[in-house]
Amino acid sequence: MNGDSILQEWYDAIKSADSIDKIEEIRIAVFGKKGIMNAEFTRMKDIPDAEKGTFAKELNIHKEGLNALLVDRKLFLAMEHLQATMRAEAIDVSLYSATTEHGSLHPVMETMDRIVEYFVAMNFSVQTGPMVEDDF
Repeated sequence: MNGDSILQEWYDAIKSADSIDKIEEIRIAVFGKKGIMNAEFTRMKDIPDAEKGTFAKELNIHKEGLNALLVDRKLFLAMEHLQATMRAEAIDVSLYSATTEHGSLHPVMETMDRIVEYFVAMNFSVQTGPMVEDDF
């Protein structure tokens, strides 16, 4: 295969990629519809039948190698990004934290408060008194 130097450039580009976006650009340039792998597979029709077998084997080896390197580099960069994010968002558990309120209002009380707010918004006044009126 006469494109070994070109493929070596892509191997080097993958190894030196510093972001997942760059890896994705390389993947598209290599394996995309107009990528070098597709062009090489298309070029197989011009190769004599006697050489097609070895050319195809060599091309598939390069294809698998590039794909494995892309996946490994992408995984490495993703892990590196995750570790950097975790370091940036680390929480110091030894620091003092303000106490938080525990519990909440009873659903009946929440409903009553909402009803009172509704009637106050309509200019009614709220009177408090005994819950049950009796004659005593």
